[in-house]
Amino acid sequence: MQKIEQEPTRQKCICSYSRVSTNSEEQEGSYLLQKQYWEEKLGNLPNTKYIGTFADKGSGKKIIQRKEFCRMIDLAMAGFIDAIYTKSIYRFARNTSETLRIVQELQSIGVAVIFEEENINTLQLSNQVFMHLKALFAEEEINQMSKNVSFMARERFSQGIPDRKDFYGYKVVDEQYVIVEEEAKVVQLIFALFLKGHGVISITKQLQRLQIKSPMGYDTWNKSTLEDILRNEKYKGDLLLQKSFYTNGVRHNNNGELPKYYVRHNHEPIIDAEVFDTVQEIIKNKGKPKSRDKQKYDFTGKLFCSCGGKFKHKINTRIVNFERSQWVCSKKDTYGAEFANCSSMPIPNSLLEEITLDAYNQFIDTPYEIKAPKELQEELLKLEKLQFTINKFYSDNLISIQQYKEEKNKILERRKELSKIIQEYDILSIYEKPQNKAKQYNKNIIDYHIESILIDGFKIIFKFKNGQEITKEYKHEHRKYSKAY
Repeated sequence: MQKIEQEPTRQKCICSYSRVSTNSEEQEGSYLLQKQYWEEKLGNLPNTKYIGTFADKGSGKKIIQRKEFCRMIDLAMAGFIDAIYTKSIYRFARNTSETLRIVQELQSIGVAVIFEEENINTLQLSNQVFMHLKALFAEEEINQMSKNVSFMARERFSQGIPDRKDFYGYKVVDEQYVIVEEEAKVVQLIFALFLKGHGVISITKQLQRLQIKSPMGYDTWNKSTLEDILRNEKYKGDLLLQKSFYTNGVRHNNNGELPKYYVRHNHEPIIDAEVFDTVQEIIKNKGKPKSRDKQKYDFTGKLFCSCGGKFKHKINTRIVNFERSQWVCSKKDTYGAEFANCSSMPIPNSLLEEITLDAYNQFIDTPYEIKAPKELQEELLKLEKLQFTINKFYSDNLISIQQYKEEKNKILERRKELSKIIQEYDILSIYEKPQNKAKQYNKNIIDYHIESILIDGFKIIFKFKNGQEITKEYKHEHRKYSKAY
């Protein structure tokens, strides 16, 4: 007779799954307690091998967003886990269809999911309907929580209270927006370049050339990022609340579905309100057809007279032997020489083009280095230290609130002045001269290189976009101009 030894029973591999709703520090304790609870409860069960806890923190509504959950399911599907313990359906399920699909797949290969609070084992088919209802309740609870969050946000908006978070140019300190100086300079530069006529693509290239990182830390700037900056009312110190809203987890622009709230003078501006509004007007009118009544000539908007007027294009029809296309002081032409106190003379368009070409070539040949005076930076630094001292005096009750406000306003105004001056140097410093002279006049000389042209008698002062000035003189003879001016 042969004795048959009984084969040892295979130990079942079990695990637990825990989840906390957010990544905040206050939830860290809950996460650790859940982990400890399952280790004590499952660690010594007979005929089982506890392989540990799978846990997610701050997980999303979609299962794919829970990395540990997905890893646990993959191991179960591969035969390494026989049972999964979890506290409740709500801790396991956040989307009904995905949850049921996974539970059914696990059930088909004999893997149990055990919900402790509901006392449900998914291998018992009689509980399937109950579990389905519970999963629905869990999803509804998430939707209700989302609605509550939306309601609270809308209540804050109606009271002018924003969801404060850092954005480019500002950081949040004690629930207030505080300017980040280095980023603010870039914002000011973007607005200044736009006002100078640079398009968004051109500005992105300028920022890349200056090696200025984007708000996300990239070497290149996205066109939409620049457009958002140029339209963001926060840079003039205001707030527009509830620009967008969420439904079913999807963000939508608020086009009148919900009320919007505008808060003026909420924080210290980076851009003057007048400058910001001018930029919005340019953006608004961009792409609109120009009036067909007025033809734009090359020098339109560039020519100024020493009397304070502007030069305008005019077709001469009276004097013979004189070029018909010419430029005249609009003030003198309208009110007369005596009333306008102007001694300027009409200048033919062809002569102006010839002088402009010579000035441009001289500009290329003439070295010119742009340096922002160190005194400006030093004064700005002193003002920052003085601001800190004033704050300290006030906090120590050494000065009254009236004195504090007066001194603070003085410092703020001077800092704004200095920032604008330094900003101008920053803009000038990015300008690069062309390498080659021009053989003949072309419109690009005016559009891309010359800031303005001042005509003072027979002097023509060209101001280029890098700040350099070139002065030319021409001779005037009645009805006739010499080739050498």
